[in-house]
Amino acid sequence: MTEKQDKKFVPYEHDHPLKKMKLFFVIVNDGQADSVIARLHELGCACSVVTNAQGTAKQESYELLGFGNPKKQMIIALINEQSIDEIIGYLESRFHVSNAAKGVAFSLKISSIIGVSIYKFLTDTRENKEIKKHGKTK
Repeated sequence: MTEKQDKKFVPYEHDHPLKKMKLFFVIVNDGQADSVIARLHELGCACSVVTNAQGTAKQESYELLGFGNPKKQMIIALINEQSIDEIIGYLESRFHVSNAAKGVAFSLKISSIIGVSIYKFLTDTRENKEIKKHGKTK
């Protein structure tokens, strides 16, 4: 038997604390996603995507109510459940700055992530610091 075969299989969660994750959505006015993403990453978000979006109201409604442009940006981020209160606090304060800084945010529970490597990547808990810094090994 080889040394590798002698070792008993131990599930990852037995040796490592698991972080519960949420899929977090933030919809902001066009051009405002960068500042939100920067703050999300400061608060521990390891993975995010931005996409362009369109408000559902008619252009006349936007002009009548003074909301401006119906163009939006939607941020989809994977966040640690423990960070949710701090992130919501940041967004609430940001959304109260002015009418131009309004937005919508909500989260969805993630019930499972399949694969230890995927989990490590999405939660930014990879052990190899060289990969983390440079995206590759030497």
